[in-house]
Amino acid sequence: MYPPFPPHGRSGRRAMRRSARCLSPSSAEPAVPVPPRHAPRVLDALTTRRLGQQNQVLRRLRALGVTVLATDLDPQLTIVIDRADAFRLRAISSCIVTRRTGGIDMVTVELDGCRVAWLEAAP
Repeated sequence: MYPPFPPHGRSGRRAMRRSARCLSPSSAEPAVPVPPRHAPRVLDALTTRRLGQQNQVLRRLRALGVTVLATDLDPQLTIVIDRADAFRLRAISSCIVTRRTGGIDMVTVELDGCRVAWLEAAP
């Protein structure tokens, strides 16, 4: 094992040898596997396809000028948008579903296989 930064100056090799002596196997701690700092993520084909589908819808919303507040990888690939931009989606969507909960309406539309939702105050 080497020091975290290479030593500088004339005594570089000597310092390197000294640090290697200090970390000899007899004085070092037992070898424990250390996971890499940035372990690669492994995504299956279904998750990759769903992320691509959601990314495509996000690009379409961005082209419309819609502000996206949150996204989720639930089975419906929910995307939450700002209420001020809802009129843009009401104009292009065919199926609008409204659920009333207390004094708040949750409005959802289906857009290319993703559920886009926003909250509105009940009338």
